[in-house]
Amino acid sequence: MKKKIFALILVLCLIVQPVVESRAQNMEVTDVSASMTGRTATVTGNTEALAVMVRITDEAGNLAAMQSFPVSSDMSFSAVISGVSFASGTYTIAVADYEGGPWAVVTATVTNTPSGGSSGDDTPSEPGGSEGGSAPAEGQTSE
Repeated sequence: MKKKIFALILVLCLIVQPVVESRAQNMEVTDVSASMTGRTATVTGNTEALAVMVRITDEAGNLAAMQSFPVSSDMSFSAVISGVSFASGTYTIAVADYEGGPWAVVTATVTNTPSGGSSGDDTPSEPGGSEGGSAPAEGQTSE
């Protein structure tokens, strides 16, 4: 009796396995485009996957950012990565189905970097610190 049950389970496993594998296909990511500033990266594209993984590396291949994003019901995604400081240079942006699959790769260049000013944008701060102004002229004292 145990041999018959074992044989039945074995046959069921062999039948079910191809069905499960056919549903676990990795979805390709297409139409990827990216733009970057010194503080944000925006990546868009299309896929039939439920979620995508976005990986950004610098020119030396160092990981600059990596984050997953959901895909909309219209099979598109728009990923915005912020809170990261991207130095000037060319970055490689790779996007793939979160569950695995081939990476779609594009590049983007950052030409303006965060200046360290307090304004919170990518524009350089003015000389003289965050309050502006300049040093006193020769022979004058600052008050």
